[in-house]
Amino acid sequence: MKEKFKAHLDEMFSSYEGLRTVDELKEELLKDLEERMDDLTKQGHNEQTAFTITLDSIGDIEETIKDVAAQSRAMQRMVLTNFSATSLPDSDFKGVTVHDGKFESSILKGSDFSHSDLTGSSFKSSDLRNVRFDGSNLKGAKLSMAALGDASFIDCNLKEADLNCSDLRGAKFSCANLTKTIISKADLKSTVFESCVFESTDFHCSDLRGVCFDGQRLSGVRLDMAGLEGASFKNAVLQGVSFRHVAKKCLRKSCFDGASMDKLTYAVLKANGADLSKVAVK
Repeated sequence: MKEKFKAHLDEMFSSYEGLRTVDELKEELLKDLEERMDDLTKQGHNEQTAFTITLDSIGDIEETIKDVAAQSRAMQRMVLTNFSATSLPDSDFKGVTVHDGKFESSILKGSDFSHSDLTGSSFKSSDLRNVRFDGSNLKGAKLSMAALGDASFIDCNLKEADLNCSDLRGAKFSCANLTKTIISKADLKSTVFESCVFESTDFHCSDLRGVCFDGQRLSGVRLDMAGLEGASFKNAVLQGVSFRHVAKKCLRKSCFDGASMDKLTYAVLKANGADLSKVAVK
């Protein structure tokens, strides 16, 4: 009868082969069936009757199997390996879950981390050129001193992430959450920012020449000592933005047309020679 039970379970679990936790459930269920069958035969039931009653006792466990399979697949997607100092260009990491992972000093250019959970992971000093982080969670991630030229951060959560001293030339931030993100001392020439959340974002000492912030809201953003020559803030909303020690010649060549700002931000920019003739003070 053991073989009959096994054949029955093999059919029930055929769509979920190779999933560790599902295989464990199958083994446990087989053991339970055998024990149940033994109990029934000891109670005086003939073998066939005991077999039928035992199978009926399983009931409908299809939903349970599906739930266990889903959990097993999620576990398989989790990456718990230290990838520091490795060469893995053009790798497919789509959809992985790596909390506090280590990818430091690695070559990962051209790799795809889209729709991954990389919370707290470290990519310090790594080659991340042309890497895709679209739709990923990089909250608290460490990307300092990294080569991030032409990297893509579309719809990416970078809250409290550290991109200090990184090369971000040509990188694209679209609908990215940059709340309390550190992007200081970074090269941001030709970097694209579209519909981002700028809350207490730190750009101090970064090269933002020619960067466009048109139509976006900047709240509590730090731009101290940043290179802003040719930067554009057309129709932007500036609240509590700090421009300390920014060169006057840079501010004079930046565009604030159509922007609205608080009185303190306005006063600092005005004192440093910025053209605020088309600015609204609120």
